[in-house]
Amino acid sequence: MSKDNNKVKVSTSLGCTTKDMRDHIKPVKRKKPDQLIIHVGTNSLRDSESPTACSEEIIDLISWTKSAATGTEVVSSSLTASSDYDQLATRVEEVNSSLKKFCRQNKMEDDCSLQHHRRTSP
Repeated sequence: MSKDNNKVKVSTSLGCTTKDMRDHIKPVKRKKPDQLIIHVGTNSLRDSESPTACSEEIIDLISWTKSAATGTEVVSSSLTASSDYDQLATRVEEVNSSLKKFCRQNKMEDDCSLQHHRRTSP
């Protein structure tokens, strides 16, 4: 959010995986936003070999974005699971737990908005 004029731009990339998001973040970074909120992972988790592998992809994206977007506050949001896929909910909790641990270890608690979101309806 811009401090000067409080404009907010929301960009969605439905169906994208965590790896795909680098391509979507690059043009946003060029605009040098004050803050960038990243909400990724659920699509990747469906096809990921494990919650740990999914967490590592997200952590890599956060780290890459923070190093490439100097001057931009990079914030990560927790994953959400839709109510139509119960098996995913357990995996989502595992990923969120890993992300929370990463944020604590790297003193990034303020940058990790990992509160529990309500499960969404399909």
